[in-house]
Amino acid sequence: GDGLALAHVRQPAHFTLLAHDALGGRLLRGGGHFVVEIRGPSSAAHSLCDNQDGTYSCCWSATVTGPYWILVSLAGEPIVGSPFAATAIAPRIDAASSTIEGGLLTVSAGEEGDCYLRFADMSGSRLPATPVDLSLRPVGPSQASRGTTDGFQVGAFEPGAAEADAHRATFTVGRAGVYLLHARLRREQIELTGSPLQVVVMPAAAHAPLCSLGVGASASAVTEQPAGAVRRLALRAFDRFGNACDRGGVPFVAQAEGLHAVTSPMSVRLLDGRDGSYEVLCVGEAAGLYSLKLTLGGQHVKGSPTKLLVKPLDPDPTTSSVSGSGIGRLEAGEEGVVRIDCRDRFGNVVPARPSVRFAVIRPNLPKPGRTPDADSRPEPNATGALLSHTLCGCSLGLGLGACRAGRRAGGELARRRGV
Repeated sequence: GDGLALAHVRQPAHFTLLAHDALGGRLLRGGGHFVVEIRGPSSAAHSLCDNQDGTYSCCWSATVTGPYWILVSLAGEPIVGSPFAATAIAPRIDAASSTIEGGLLTVSAGEEGDCYLRFADMSGSRLPATPVDLSLRPVGPSQASRGTTDGFQVGAFEPGAAEADAHRATFTVGRAGVYLLHARLRREQIELTGSPLQVVVMPAAAHAPLCSLGVGASASAVTEQPAGAVRRLALRAFDRFGNACDRGGVPFVAQAEGLHAVTSPMSVRLLDGRDGSYEVLCVGEAAGLYSLKLTLGGQHVKGSPTKLLVKPLDPDPTTSSVSGSGIGRLEAGEEGVVRIDCRDRFGNVVPARPSVRFAVIRPNLPKPGRTPDADSRPEPNATGALLSHTLCGCSLGLGLGACRAGRRAGGELARRRGV
């Protein structure tokens, strides 16, 4: 057997003796008094077993490397070939007897995880650490399409204090997902028992420069919204590795301030979707330009600050006002000027524009000296005419002319669009 020539330290080596009679015939019974002696640089334990069929099994184990002599004798006489030269070499690690066990296997992206390795020979005896290749493979086709490493790095390898102790290996992963951690003996490329281990990598904490505010929101873009309307902007949280955060609770700070003499505040609310997504709700009643800022830990997110332009609504009769010489008493042929200051329902000045038209409506008026009643009819010749209208800044001037003498008290101005 091989054990007559080669042995591994602390691993059993085997050989078999075959008994013959004086004529050279094989013996098929036991009872022979064979003696085995092993000499070398250190003592070597051995055993001899009679199989009762003419064969004898011998097992021996060397404690240190070096040359050994195996002496076999029967009845005090050496058998043919004895002594036999054997060599004990360093033990060989057996992958099936070596193991990998999980330590911290559920980690955040960039966080250090670890596993523990134990090495043994075929007999299960612990051996010193040997080079091992650790590799990571993503689970699932969607992750596999992104590559096999995804920021995987092997960190420190910390040998145990004794051979029987486990050896700690550390690693980090940058991309969130589920992975399989494989451990193989470097020389043989055979996986250890327990390999692969499942590793779960979760997104790390949100990182302001990679968090994104709204589609199209940027420092140079201006987003318009009507006064009093709710403007919704999407906000997405990402960690420093580009992983989309899948949990809420990120302490974003949202605020809006007026620009160019706009002093009225804008209402800003932040809704947490609890899945890494957020919605920014902005409501401004005062027309003007605002700067919306979204920060995390004092740093702006991507797209912040962004500009919001609140535009006035259509003119509202309840907040608009009239003034000028056309209000009150006019003499026949005299031109009256009425100036209308247009404002929306929030009091914002509405710039004059050609799409807004005004008209003068004269109600039924009694003849001079008569008391108004329900049947009164307008005096045919006491009519007013809209002679002209002029747009002037944020006000609109109307030129009125009285064609005939008569009272024009209470003349009503009404706004009509598209006329």
